[in-house]
Amino acid sequence: MRQTIRRTTLAGTAAGLSLALLVPLAGPAAAHDSGRQGNSRHHSSHDGWHDSSNPAEKQARKTLKEALKKARTEARAAIRTANAAFRSNPVVIDAGSDLRDVLRTATDPALILAARQAYLAAIAGPMATRTAAVDLAVSTYLTAVDAAYVVYDTAVLGADEAAARADYRKAVREARTAFKAERKAAFTAFRTTTAGDYATLRAAVNQAFAVYLASPKGPEDRATFKLSVKDARTAFMTDPDVVAAKAELRSSLQDARTAYVAALKEARAAFVAATGHEPKRHKHGWSHVRV
Repeated sequence: MRQTIRRTTLAGTAAGLSLALLVPLAGPAAAHDSGRQGNSRHHSSHDGWHDSSNPAEKQARKTLKEALKKARTEARAAIRTANAAFRSNPVVIDAGSDLRDVLRTATDPALILAARQAYLAAIAGPMATRTAAVDLAVSTYLTAVDAAYVVYDTAVLGADEAAARADYRKAVREARTAFKAERKAAFTAFRTTTAGDYATLRAAVNQAFAVYLASPKGPEDRATFKLSVKDARTAFMTDPDVVAAKAELRSSLQDARTAYVAALKEARAAFVAATGHEPKRHKHGWSHVRV
């Protein structure tokens, strides 16, 4: 049941997801490429440009690294500020307290469902403010990162490859955005479908606990409490609606993953067609940015 409460408390989850947006040096696409390409350096149309004694390349790399670091630092600070403002909002604090009180004691599933709806309605305004602030921070971050990579690519590569890299970054970003949106939709649909079942489970556990508290709390009472909780969880796990919702969730997540991988392959194929080689790793990051 602790997981259910956490799912309802949206701020923490949203914060974690938002921070994950700000790590441009990792991600499924990067990991996939690194397995095949190792640490090979990217191709350049400028012979001798990548010689370690070339001061122009050193400066370009230094500028890229500093720009990426600055963009990450500023975005993370903005997101921390937005999250802190949301968590400290009196409306959010009071709504969370009211929800927890019901979740701890209610033995009527209808009361639990109503409490969840009341919580979501109460935090809708602060959540919208937080989301807008995070979206702005991420948008500003991506704009800065794109500009930094354009400067770097233009400085060290020919015009055609620089353009191909920009197209590749855009294609990978769009693929990741679609992937995350589909995953979010799948989990939202699962939670909506099983909300009543979760409420029934929570109410059954609360009822079992109330009975235990009213008992002498001896070994037999504890055993009865544990058995009641186990039976409630088993009933939840085997409920036809929950079983069907889990199957639908797995299918939706797999479809999203399949579409994402296909989009990455298509982006790589387009890059290869334009440049004649696979996208390679920059010293300070991949030719695309995780978003």
